[in-house]
Amino acid sequence: MSYVRELRSGGSRRIGGKARQLQTLASLGARIPRTWVCDWRAHAAWMRGDRHVEQAVRDDLSRRLDPNREYAVRSSADIEDGSRRSFAGRFDSILRVQGVDRLITAVRTVWESAARGGDTVRMAVMVQEMVDAQVSGIAFSRNPITGAEEVMIEAVSGTGEVLTSGLASPERWMVAEGDAIESSAAVAVGADVLQDIAAMARRWEKAVGVPIDLEWAVDGAKLYWLQLRPISALQSPDVYSSRMSKEFLPGLIMPLVWSVNVPMVNRAWLNLLEEIIGRIDMEPERLARRIGCRAYFNMGRMGELFAQAGLRRDVLEAMMGFNAPSGPPQRAHWMTIGMLRHIPRLTGFAVRHLRFRRHFARWLPPTEQALQRREAAGFSAEKTQRALEEIDCLLAMMQDIAYYRIVSMLRHAAIHRFVTRGLARKRVPAEAVDIVASGAADEGVDPSKSLFKLRALFLSLPEDTRTRLRETGTGRASTDGNREGGAFRFLLELERFLERFGYLSDRGNDFSAETWRENPTLVVNMLASGETRARCADPNGASRETTKWSRRIRRLAAKETRARFDRDRVGALFSRGHAILRRAFLELGRRLQQEGMLQAPADIFFITYDEIRAVTRGELPASVVQGRITDRQDEMRLAGGADLPEVVYGEQVPEFRADRPTEEVLHGVAASRGFYEGKARVVRSVEEFDRVQPEDVLVISHSDIGWMPLLDKASAIVAESGGLLSHSAIVARERGIPAVVSVARAQTIPDGAWVIVDGSAGTISLSSKPSAAASSIEG
Repeated sequence: MSYVRELRSGGSRRIGGKARQLQTLASLGARIPRTWVCDWRAHAAWMRGDRHVEQAVRDDLSRRLDPNREYAVRSSADIEDGSRRSFAGRFDSILRVQGVDRLITAVRTVWESAARGGDTVRMAVMVQEMVDAQVSGIAFSRNPITGAEEVMIEAVSGTGEVLTSGLASPERWMVAEGDAIESSAAVAVGADVLQDIAAMARRWEKAVGVPIDLEWAVDGAKLYWLQLRPISALQSPDVYSSRMSKEFLPGLIMPLVWSVNVPMVNRAWLNLLEEIIGRIDMEPERLARRIGCRAYFNMGRMGELFAQAGLRRDVLEAMMGFNAPSGPPQRAHWMTIGMLRHIPRLTGFAVRHLRFRRHFARWLPPTEQALQRREAAGFSAEKTQRALEEIDCLLAMMQDIAYYRIVSMLRHAAIHRFVTRGLARKRVPAEAVDIVASGAADEGVDPSKSLFKLRALFLSLPEDTRTRLRETGTGRASTDGNREGGAFRFLLELERFLERFGYLSDRGNDFSAETWRENPTLVVNMLASGETRARCADPNGASRETTKWSRRIRRLAAKETRARFDRDRVGALFSRGHAILRRAFLELGRRLQQEGMLQAPADIFFITYDEIRAVTRGELPASVVQGRITDRQDEMRLAGGADLPEVVYGEQVPEFRADRPTEEVLHGVAASRGFYEGKARVVRSVEEFDRVQPEDVLVISHSDIGWMPLLDKASAIVAESGGLLSHSAIVARERGIPAVVSVARAQTIPDGAWVIVDGSAGTISLSSKPSAAASSIEG
């Protein structure tokens, strides 16, 4: 009986998982080393004590193999390289085996290692011609850490065993579709080879139907493929990321805010996805998690839902600009063939959203009016149950607003990408769109122009009056009873300003944050702290810019501007609703304080909405409530200095650390090109606005519309969160200053440290002293 046969593109049986996957590669046209397989019948006979089988295998190998050549002898068990588990490293492989005697010894060693998999393992053995590798590596068709649709390539000099064993630190490339690749000087692999590897990984993932990793080797002339495995680690769907959540729910999240916002926002996401794929049997809470008092989105579950809809798993991050490749905008490949099964639903979905502005125009005015009525009516906490009913009514309205907010953001992101690509073809810089938008800024939702005028009035006041206003806020005593004086006019304009924008805070999605209406001194200090620019100080600037463009380009820019205005109007509505929600809960907190359940109205933010209901039903005694509040206050104090990872896998929560960055260089997403060095000014709230000087590098955790005046001051911007469409990125491009966003642990940069911001490379370098060029400028 012959046990050994050459591996070809089809027809072989009893060859095990590893050989079967290599056979798949061969059928796809991959160049593989010449390979023979000793099928698992030989192992079964050897396990039964038939020692004649070794001689039969020896004879087979002697007839087929070159005694002067080196071979790799690899396991290929029936349980290896499956879709759920790969059993990588469980069984033996022996390299550089020469001569039939040593080959038989190596085969026997592999058979013996089968016992590690249990009594039922069937073990085939592969014998491959050794590739004299100059460079070897692994390619993942998808990021094995985040699941993002980018190819990860790792490479080392020599054979790949040092890479898979962890004995060498490889060079690494992350390649999104359309990316150019630069080769590395450390590992001699050309950019063209890397490009081929990335293209093959994508192509073969589509053919196989699951994410895969591939071992490869280059002998100096040819690229060989050595192994294919499904990426079994991606089978676990729970992958939590703070990358986008820092933009939507930044900073430390109070328990009450979490218990209200997360079900509301996540339900809006599920409603949107259900329009495409039908009913989704998933609780909204599964899409996010509070870790270290911060928000983490379950990108694994989100990716699963997007994949069901026939979209790329990372389509959301791609649309929002969080994983945008460098260089000119590329054509987006967001859809997969799986979308075909949703054609009927997709057709209806497309028709509805192509008419979005028509629906939006009908929905917005009555929603704004209903919110205004709710704001004017106020909340009465005299009857607790009645107050809860009123809050529930508001939350139902907010649920609808959350849906339109998500749709408007995604619509703007898609239109922005389309327009930017169109402008690039016409050789018009993408920043031109931001100039046009700023020239037509919606003064109903953007406070910049009003602040610009208000600051001019403030600066016209005598210095002692400005000082008193900063100390007393809107204290009428500072007018000395003079209704004709400048201070009175200023206070009158300030009141008008607060009527329009008093709902704003430094965290528009967080109703635990103090609003400008509650503390007008925040606005006064903003006016006094430094230069406040209007979004368009020169209203004719944008018009002059557009006169150089063709009608086609002007239409594109206008389309993007309208989409941005729609997004900002819903965003303002969402923030206004949160301000009303804050007032309602604070009034309810006063009622609970009177009943002895809380020590202060603001303590209500430390208990969840379900706990509030339990309190009102008498199910939670005051002692239990106070204990939970104390514990959560301690937790938030500890979490304030924590350094948490951007990605968390499964349910294991990382330990809090309060470390400063040890790296000399931090990396993020390049959001606005340019280069600047100066002192880092780390700002965590609007109360610190007056610390920022025009020559500073502004370091923030996130950007919100309420931060606009601050963004206008600095000479460079570094943000922990955000993508290419975040407020900080857009403002930076408008002003022509460098910006880097999505910088992990940016706010642990020491305040006052000298930093160098490269907005083109997406890096922030920490330096002990200014460069020679900067020193000469300062001198």
